[in-house]
Amino acid sequence: MTENYNKASRADEFKKKTVNPCRKFFTWSSNDKCFTYYDRDAKENIKVELPIRFINLKQLSTIKGWDNASTSGIFSNEVENLFSDELNVRSFKGGDIVKGIYSNIRLEIIEKGGHYEKSIYCIDGTGELINIAFKGSGVSAWSDFLTEKGTDRLLNEWVIVEKAISMKNGAISYSIPSFDFLKELSAEERDESDTKYRLLMDYFNKYRAVPEENTKEEVND
Repeated sequence: MTENYNKASRADEFKKKTVNPCRKFFTWSSNDKCFTYYDRDAKENIKVELPIRFINLKQLSTIKGWDNASTSGIFSNEVENLFSDELNVRSFKGGDIVKGIYSNIRLEIIEKGGHYEKSIYCIDGTGELINIAFKGSGVSAWSDFLTEKGTDRLLNEWVIVEKAISMKNGAISYSIPSFDFLKELSAEERDESDTKYRLLMDYFNKYRAVPEENTKEEVND
Protein backbone atom coordinates (compact mmCIF):
# COMPACT_ATOMS: atom_id res chain seq x y z
CA MET A 1 0.00 0.00 0.00
CA THR A 2 2.85 2.42 0.85
CA GLU A 3 4.38 1.82 -2.55
CA ASN A 4 1.13 2.85 -4.27
CA TYR A 5 0.93 6.07 -2.28
CA ASN A 6 4.53 6.92 -3.20
CA LYS A 7 3.62 6.73 -6.88
CA ALA A 8 0.46 8.84 -6.48
CA SER A 9 0.20 12.60 -6.97
CA ARG A 10 -2.40 15.25 -6.21
CA ALA A 11 -3.26 15.26 -9.92
CA ASP A 12 -5.02 11.93 -9.34
CA GLU A 13 -7.73 13.83 -7.45
CA PHE A 14 -8.59 15.83 -10.57
CA LYS A 15 -8.65 13.04 -13.10
CA LYS A 16 -11.98 12.66 -14.86
CA LYS A 17 -13.95 9.57 -14.04
CA THR A 18 -14.57 7.03 -16.78
CA VAL A 19 -17.47 8.04 -19.03
CA ASN A 20 -19.57 5.46 -20.84
CA PRO A 21 -18.90 5.88 -24.58
CA CYS A 22 -22.61 5.28 -25.24
CA ARG A 23 -24.72 8.42 -24.90
CA LYS A 24 -27.98 6.88 -26.12
CA PHE A 25 -29.62 4.07 -24.17
CA PHE A 26 -32.53 2.55 -26.10
CA THR A 27 -35.46 0.74 -24.52
CA TRP A 28 -38.49 -0.80 -26.19
CA SER A 29 -41.75 1.14 -25.82
CA SER A 30 -44.54 -1.40 -26.04
CA ASN A 31 -47.28 1.20 -26.46
CA ASP A 32 -45.46 3.20 -29.13
CA LYS A 33 -44.17 0.07 -30.88
CA CYS A 34 -40.71 1.54 -31.29
CA PHE A 35 -37.52 2.24 -29.36
CA THR A 36 -37.03 5.32 -27.20
CA TYR A 37 -34.12 6.93 -25.39
CA TYR A 38 -33.83 9.75 -22.87
CA ASP A 39 -32.24 12.92 -24.21
CA ARG A 40 -30.42 14.54 -21.28
CA ASP A 41 -30.11 17.92 -22.99
CA ALA A 42 -33.76 18.13 -24.03
CA LYS A 43 -34.85 16.32 -20.82
CA GLU A 44 -37.38 14.22 -22.69
CA ASN A 45 -37.86 10.76 -24.18
CA ILE A 46 -37.15 10.60 -27.90
CA LYS A 47 -38.90 8.07 -30.13
CA VAL A 48 -36.75 6.15 -32.61
CA GLU A 49 -39.04 5.05 -35.39
CA LEU A 50 -38.55 1.72 -37.13
CA PRO A 51 -36.72 0.34 -38.96
CA ILE A 52 -33.45 0.41 -37.09
CA ARG A 53 -30.35 -1.71 -37.72
CA PHE A 54 -27.36 -2.46 -35.54
CA ILE A 55 -24.13 -4.44 -35.25
CA ASN A 56 -23.84 -6.42 -32.03
CA LEU A 57 -20.66 -5.80 -30.01
CA LYS A 58 -21.29 -7.18 -26.54
CA GLN A 59 -24.17 -8.69 -24.57
CA LEU A 60 -24.44 -8.33 -20.81
CA SER A 61 -27.03 -8.86 -18.07
CA THR A 62 -28.20 -6.34 -15.48
CA ILE A 63 -30.99 -5.41 -13.07
CA LYS A 64 -33.28 -2.38 -13.33
CA GLY A 65 -36.51 -1.35 -11.64
CA TRP A 66 -38.09 0.96 -9.06
CA ASP A 67 -37.62 0.95 -5.29
CA ASN A 68 -40.75 2.22 -3.54
CA ALA A 69 -38.98 2.43 -0.18
CA SER A 70 -36.52 5.06 -1.42
CA THR A 71 -38.67 6.35 -4.31
CA SER A 72 -35.75 5.90 -6.70
CA GLY A 73 -34.59 3.66 -9.52
CA ILE A 74 -32.97 0.29 -9.05
CA PHE A 75 -29.74 -0.58 -10.89
CA SER A 76 -26.85 -3.03 -10.76
CA ASN A 77 -23.50 -3.76 -12.33
CA GLU A 78 -23.55 -5.47 -15.74
CA VAL A 79 -22.29 -9.06 -15.80
CA GLU A 80 -21.23 -11.41 -18.57
CA ASN A 81 -22.24 -14.69 -16.94
CA LEU A 82 -25.54 -14.60 -15.06
CA PHE A 83 -24.83 -18.01 -13.52
CA SER A 84 -21.42 -17.27 -12.01
CA ASP A 85 -20.89 -13.47 -11.85
CA GLU A 86 -22.09 -11.62 -8.76
CA LEU A 87 -24.69 -8.87 -9.11
CA ASN A 88 -24.63 -5.87 -6.79
CA VAL A 89 -28.19 -4.51 -6.78
CA ARG A 90 -28.75 -1.01 -5.41
CA SER A 91 -31.14 1.92 -5.58
CA PHE A 92 -30.05 5.47 -6.36
CA LYS A 93 -31.25 6.91 -3.04
CA GLY A 94 -31.54 3.84 -0.82
CA GLY A 95 -28.15 2.25 -1.37
CA ASP A 96 -27.48 -1.49 -1.23
CA ILE A 97 -30.41 -3.88 -1.76
CA VAL A 98 -28.91 -7.32 -2.33
CA LYS A 99 -25.75 -8.91 -3.67
CA GLY A 100 -25.15 -12.38 -5.10
CA ILE A 101 -25.66 -14.79 -8.00
CA TYR A 102 -28.90 -14.06 -9.85
CA SER A 103 -30.58 -17.42 -9.18
CA ASN A 104 -29.96 -17.00 -5.44
CA ILE A 105 -31.29 -13.43 -5.18
CA ARG A 106 -33.95 -13.41 -7.92
CA LEU A 107 -36.95 -13.51 -5.57
CA GLU A 108 -35.58 -10.72 -3.40
CA ILE A 109 -34.92 -8.60 -6.50
CA ILE A 110 -38.54 -9.03 -7.62
CA GLU A 111 -39.85 -8.34 -4.10
CA LYS A 112 -37.94 -5.05 -4.02
CA GLY A 113 -39.27 -3.98 -7.43
CA GLY A 114 -36.41 -5.02 -9.67
CA HIS A 115 -36.30 -7.10 -12.85
CA TYR A 116 -33.77 -8.70 -15.17
CA GLU A 117 -32.69 -6.94 -18.36
CA LYS A 118 -30.51 -7.91 -21.31
CA SER A 119 -28.04 -5.11 -22.10
CA ILE A 120 -26.70 -5.05 -25.66
CA TYR A 121 -23.90 -2.72 -26.74
CA CYS A 122 -23.91 -2.14 -30.48
CA ILE A 123 -23.33 0.21 -33.39
CA ASP A 124 -26.38 1.73 -35.07
CA GLY A 125 -26.87 2.54 -38.74
CA THR A 126 -25.12 5.92 -38.35
CA GLY A 127 -22.00 4.35 -36.83
CA GLU A 128 -22.82 5.56 -33.31
CA LEU A 129 -22.19 3.42 -30.23
CA ILE A 130 -25.51 2.77 -28.49
CA ASN A 131 -26.96 0.50 -25.83
CA ILE A 132 -30.22 -1.41 -26.25
CA ALA A 133 -31.90 -2.89 -23.16
CA PHE A 134 -34.67 -5.49 -23.25
CA LYS A 135 -36.84 -6.74 -20.43
CA GLY A 136 -39.63 -9.29 -20.08
CA SER A 137 -41.06 -10.35 -23.42
CA GLY A 138 -38.35 -8.37 -25.23
CA VAL A 139 -35.70 -10.66 -23.74
CA SER A 140 -37.68 -13.69 -24.91
CA ALA A 141 -38.03 -12.24 -28.42
CA TRP A 142 -34.27 -11.66 -28.65
CA SER A 143 -33.48 -15.12 -27.27
CA ASP A 144 -35.93 -16.81 -29.65
CA PHE A 145 -34.45 -14.91 -32.60
CA LEU A 146 -30.91 -16.06 -31.80
CA THR A 147 -32.05 -19.63 -31.14
CA GLU A 148 -33.80 -19.78 -34.51
CA LYS A 149 -31.26 -17.90 -36.65
CA GLY A 150 -27.98 -18.69 -34.88
CA THR A 151 -25.95 -16.61 -32.43
CA ASP A 152 -22.79 -17.06 -34.52
CA ARG A 153 -24.29 -14.87 -37.26
CA LEU A 154 -24.04 -11.84 -34.96
CA LEU A 155 -20.33 -11.68 -35.70
CA ASN A 156 -20.72 -11.08 -39.43
CA GLU A 157 -24.17 -9.60 -40.05
CA TRP A 158 -26.34 -6.57 -39.37
CA VAL A 159 -29.44 -7.06 -37.23
CA ILE A 160 -32.58 -5.17 -38.25
CA VAL A 161 -35.86 -4.40 -36.49
CA GLU A 162 -38.36 -3.47 -39.18
CA LYS A 163 -41.63 -3.92 -37.34
CA ALA A 164 -43.35 -4.55 -34.04
CA ILE A 165 -45.38 -7.68 -33.34
CA SER A 166 -48.65 -7.14 -31.46
CA MET A 167 -49.18 -9.63 -28.64
CA LYS A 168 -51.89 -10.35 -26.08
CA ASN A 169 -51.84 -12.09 -22.71
CA GLY A 170 -55.39 -12.30 -21.41
CA ALA A 171 -56.70 -8.75 -21.25
CA ILE A 172 -53.22 -7.25 -21.58
CA SER A 173 -52.08 -6.13 -25.04
CA TYR A 174 -48.43 -5.37 -25.73
CA SER A 175 -45.83 -5.43 -28.51
CA ILE A 176 -42.38 -6.89 -29.05
CA PRO A 177 -39.67 -6.03 -31.61
CA SER A 178 -39.28 -8.35 -34.58
CA PHE A 179 -35.61 -9.17 -35.22
CA ASP A 180 -33.98 -10.40 -38.40
CA PHE A 181 -30.56 -10.46 -40.03
CA LEU A 182 -30.16 -7.89 -42.79
CA LYS A 183 -26.86 -8.38 -44.62
CA GLU A 184 -23.21 -9.25 -44.13
CA LEU A 185 -20.77 -6.61 -42.91
CA SER A 186 -18.43 -5.01 -45.40
CA ALA A 187 -14.69 -4.98 -44.75
CA GLU A 188 -14.92 -1.34 -43.66
CA GLU A 189 -17.79 -2.15 -41.29
CA ARG A 190 -15.80 -5.00 -39.75
CA ASP A 191 -12.86 -2.67 -39.11
CA GLU A 192 -15.13 -0.02 -37.61
CA SER A 193 -16.78 -2.65 -35.40
CA ASP A 194 -13.39 -3.76 -34.10
CA THR A 195 -12.42 -0.15 -33.37
CA LYS A 196 -15.65 0.52 -31.46
CA TYR A 197 -15.30 -2.79 -29.63
CA ARG A 198 -11.82 -1.82 -28.40
CA LEU A 199 -13.20 1.54 -27.25
CA LEU A 200 -15.98 -0.22 -25.38
CA MET A 201 -13.67 -2.72 -23.72
CA ASP A 202 -11.31 0.06 -22.65
CA TYR A 203 -14.25 1.65 -20.87
CA PHE A 204 -15.27 -1.60 -19.18
CA ASN A 205 -11.73 -2.30 -17.99
CA LYS A 206 -11.52 1.15 -16.38
CA TYR A 207 -15.07 1.00 -15.07
CA ARG A 208 -14.54 -2.29 -13.29
CA ALA A 209 -11.52 -0.85 -11.51
CA VAL A 210 -13.70 1.78 -9.76
CA PRO A 211 -17.34 0.75 -10.35
CA GLU A 212 -18.74 2.71 -7.40
CA GLU A 213 -17.30 6.03 -8.55
CA ASN A 214 -18.35 5.60 -12.18
CA THR A 215 -21.89 4.60 -11.29
CA LYS A 216 -22.32 7.69 -9.15
CA GLU A 217 -21.05 9.89 -11.96
CA GLU A 218 -23.58 8.50 -14.42
CA VAL A 219 -26.40 8.98 -11.92
CA ASN A 220 -25.49 12.60 -11.25
CA ASP A 221 -24.82 13.51 -14.88
